[in-house]
Amino acid sequence: MWTGREDPLEVAHYVVHMPRGGALGAWLGGESAITGEEDMLRWVEHAVWASQSSKPKQVKPRAYPEGEYERQQRLERIKAGARRFKRRRRR
Repeated sequence: MWTGREDPLEVAHYVVHMPRGGALGAWLGGESAITGEEDMLRWVEHAVWASQSSKPKQVKPRAYPEGEYERQQRLERIKAGARRFKRRRRR
């Protein structure tokens, strides 16, 4: 795209139509991290759990998986907090 061979609009079109459950979806996380079939199975599972519960409105569907990028950011925040804690303890 940056060399002028690909039109930016075409690249955007490719990205919008990426299949769910692929490597890019796993990196981003959320709904794009799982396939459509897995998503439908999650909803069926939720419906079964809700129908068997005494309080069906309180049964929440499972959260979508965390993306690799989000996981790395969370781990970096935890490590930074641990470093700050160690520095305070040394004083």
